[in-house]
Amino acid sequence: MKRLLTLALGATFALTAFGELDHIDLRGVDYTVDTLFHAKIGPGTTQTQLRLEGPNPLNVFYLTVDVSTPGVSIRTVSGTDKVAGTSRTSAMAESHSKEGLLYFAGTNGDFYWTSGTATNGSSKVGTPTSSCTVENEVYTAHNQWYQFVYDMSGVPYVDHIDYYQGTAACGDKTTSFKGVNCASINNGLTLYTPRYWGSTNQGDRAGSCYEVTAKLVDGEKFAAGGTYKIEITSEPNSTCDTQIPDDGFVLHGRGNTSQGNTGAADFVKGLKPGDVITIDNVILTSDGQRIYPRSIVSGNPKNVGLGETLDTEGERGDASSRHPRTCIGYTQDRKHIIMMVIDGRTSASAGVTTSMLADVMRYAGAYESTNIDGGGSSTLYTQALGIRNHCSDGTERSVGGGVFAVLEAPEDNEIAELQFSDWKVEIPSLAVYTPVVYAYNKYGKLINADYKDYSLECPAGLGEIINDGHSLMSSEASTSGVLTVTSANGIKASVNV
Repeated sequence: MKRLLTLALGATFALTAFGELDHIDLRGVDYTVDTLFHAKIGPGTTQTQLRLEGPNPLNVFYLTVDVSTPGVSIRTVSGTDKVAGTSRTSAMAESHSKEGLLYFAGTNGDFYWTSGTATNGSSKVGTPTSSCTVENEVYTAHNQWYQFVYDMSGVPYVDHIDYYQGTAACGDKTTSFKGVNCASINNGLTLYTPRYWGSTNQGDRAGSCYEVTAKLVDGEKFAAGGTYKIEITSEPNSTCDTQIPDDGFVLHGRGNTSQGNTGAADFVKGLKPGDVITIDNVILTSDGQRIYPRSIVSGNPKNVGLGETLDTEGERGDASSRHPRTCIGYTQDRKHIIMMVIDGRTSASAGVTTSMLADVMRYAGAYESTNIDGGGSSTLYTQALGIRNHCSDGTERSVGGGVFAVLEAPEDNEIAELQFSDWKVEIPSLAVYTPVVYAYNKYGKLINADYKDYSLECPAGLGEIINDGHSLMSSEASTSGVLTVTSANGIKASVNV
């Protein structure tokens, strides 16, 4: 039997009845599921911890974020606000939070390069392996792997995004626009921004490609999926290792175009200072829908599609091996984002394959999801409670990027809501129970994870309230009832005992 617990945030979760365990099938193997923790840890957001017992036990941690909650959005961060560089997941959240903007929960993000040096000596470590967009700004973009996309209207996607349908026009000449901050893409233009490695790093293509520097035309915005104008600021060169201006771009042209328009290299070769280029940065879903991403985090493989587990274990070299894993996806109504970490590489938690990960994501409610960076990178962070999983390195690793639930709301330390940290309470006869009480402001931010200014009350048969109204001494007889906590200003919360 399951008990359905409906929280104030509006999502319904299947949780086990008192004293009973749920079950989940992981690739044909039965596991029992015990919910160890389930509580609201931010606006519209719960964090859940599961213990799965079976042939190889597992510890599972996940966030469920209701993105229809006022002020809540999903935002990515690149480790050092550049394409390259690393930082801890918690440090990224802390450094990007400011008054009125709180990165309150999230996980590590993209797979990233762990070695390499650019031609100018800059480190490539931390560079996303695939595409990344931060606050509607493209950090990297090219057609590879899958992407979790959160668009400007708050709608999520998991898809293989197509970046190769864009165009660039100057006068009567048009060519293909394809990539941003990546190895140059044949038969099209690639744009390099100050987020990159300092120079274009394409010297191996010298003599066959052409580059110019450029700047945004006044009033234009460099936006993912948008149309914008740039002005050329240099003569073309074919060294293909041009320094990127701090306040501009480098436009790189390579090869011809499949559309039969002006070849990309010839397009750039024919430019001169003062020319204005109109770039239409078309970004399409696999079914041809144009989107305008706010946030993109990439992964591989996609492991849940249309509510079904996909057989992904042959798609990557390690997909069929048990490792710590991180996954991101969403429910069928697209209103709830699920971010999950499953621990691995320890006797306490064996880790999972990508398809096993999909089975657990489906249990949590995912309709679509993709595997993102895992292993020692796997980290689930909450601002109020800290790191929730056990990182397999023994400590939190610096990673290339992260993906977070963010609250945009005024600062407010007035308590408007209380909840017990325990989603269920079982007390032996003649035992003392002292609850941990969470306090939230009117925007749903958890502002006190150990609120003390409360008093308890319960039915007479349940036991006696002791410790100046802060604890329950349970009765000798086996019974049940509702335990209620009341704040000094009359705010109440209850839990079944």
